[in-house]
Amino acid sequence: MDKKFFECKVCGDIHQGKNGPNPCPTCGSKDSQNEIKGYTIVKKFSECKVCQDFHWGEKAPNPCPTCMTKDSYVEITKEELPEKLGM
Repeated sequence: MDKKFFECKVCGDIHQGKNGPNPCPTCGSKDSQNEIKGYTIVKKFSECKVCQDFHWGEKAPNPCPTCMTKDSYVEITKEELPEKLGM
């Protein structure tokens, strides 16, 4: 199966698969997927400054799905993650 990348025109989230999801699993928009050619996913860790929710992905959600605060995520390194999780 050839996997392709699709970006939602509404929320901007990236999805990978044979076909673009319909509806978008993130925002629920129908018929909103555009195929992206020559795309590579670069995932990173982000933490909400308000509720300390963690996200692993290409980009953090906006607003935070836990506390609904807009523009609240900051990127954290893989090295910082164990300390943030109390490990």
